Amino acid sequence: MILYLIFLVVIVWMIGKIPFFTKSNLKPFYIRSLFLLKVAVGFVILFIYSNYYPKETSDIHNYFNDAEILYSSLERSPADFFAMLSGFDNNQPHLMEYYDSMAYWIKPFDYNLYNDNKVVIRLNAFIRLFSNGDINIHSLFFNLLSFFGLMGIFRFLMKYIEPSRRVLIAIAVFLMPSVLFWGSGILKESVLLFALGLFVWSIDRWTENYRNIPRFILALAMGFLFFHVKIYVVLSLIPALIWLVSVSIFKRFRVAIFIAIHLVLVLIAFNIQHLGVNFNLLELIANKQHDFINMITQLTVAGSAIELPIMDGTLWGFIKAIPVGILNALFRPHVFEWHNIVSFAAALENLFIVGAIAFLCFTAYAKRISSIPFLFGVSFSLILLTIIGVTTPVLGALVRYKMPALPFLLSVFIVLMNREKTLKITSFLRSNWIIRFFKWLDNTCFA
Repeated sequence: MILYLIFLVVIVWMIGKIPFFTKSNLKPFYIRSLFLLKVAVGFVILFIYSNYYPKETSDIHNYFNDAEILYSSLERSPADFFAMLSGFDNNQPHLMEYYDSMAYWIKPFDYNLYNDNKVVIRLNAFIRLFSNGDINIHSLFFNLLSFFGLMGIFRFLMKYIEPSRRVLIAIAVFLMPSVLFWGSGILKESVLLFALGLFVWSIDRWTENYRNIPRFILALAMGFLFFHVKIYVVLSLIPALIWLVSVSIFKRFRVAIFIAIHLVLVLIAFNIQHLGVNFNLLELIANKQHDFINMITQLTVAGSAIELPIMDGTLWGFIKAIPVGILNALFRPHVFEWHNIVSFAAALENLFIVGAIAFLCFTAYAKRISSIPFLFGVSFSLILLTIIGVTTPVLGALVRYKMPALPFLLSVFIVLMNREKTLKITSFLRSNWIIRFFKWLDNTCFA
């Protein structure tokens, strides 16, 4: 515990000094407060996964225990340890002794794609070098990584959104329940947020000056990590990133370029198998859905299981599944489907999204649809929500998988919100105190 407290004090002091955080214009006290909130939620996740889930099926404990097995090789053979940790020359036959002892190193279904479990196991094994086996220290460093990523997302969005909306953006990025909960554990989601946030931020900053080599190198490094953590999130982000780079070169016709890029990429994605590439995206998505459904049917009686339109690997089968998939990803679980505190928070979050959409019907400002946060958010969030919506038949997993889309989805609502109409509605409802409260937050939290 003493070692944990030392790390905690050093990290909390550090994040109030590092320019990457302070340039967000958030005051150091509130930067540290947001991080400490994540640390507290990390404790809650550890408690839940330790007391309400069997440890043999707990992701957190399996990642940690597999890392212990990897770390145990250090004393016997440092060469084996660094081979497994780095991934270089890690297919030696004698290393199967370690892999066979791990729960998550080998996936039952990998679709010839990279096994993203290995990233989390390796990261845990690296932290084990100085954690003395304290799982709380691992949780602390995973929180630090995800906090870096969230700050990257926040700074990316704030570059293009007027300062009067920065409190709303901060809430969307740092305080949404799904983002706060799933991004605060020893899970892939924490690493995903780290890679996603820094990747988007570094690409955006690189477009300001294409000769800026450090930002380009950071973008490459984060892209490499991103690809190895959640490849379907990378695929969801590619159209938005191509568009972002394009509009940095061609300043006009943002909407036309946006539409053209997405049409071309859709045609390529769904016909790539005809171009001599041994890859069929439609079959991959259908197989992912079938394997998920079979796993739920065979391994557990999932109280949160839902029915999906079964895809057959054809374009028409995929198109038919899209409406149900998007609705599931956006609005479920609803308030009548929650069965524990986590799903209750997710249901309230979805109710908030419904309210935001309804509110936009009266306050939307159509001229802002060409703004970068709007089009970037629409592209990334809708593609990601579609992929997870058509493949995920369990509400618990759905909530967890859609988490990266939420800050960008909410930024769409925040951008479209018309200030004058909002003031009229709050005045009509005699709720001007809400506006005054947000103004107070803005004056208090930001420099």
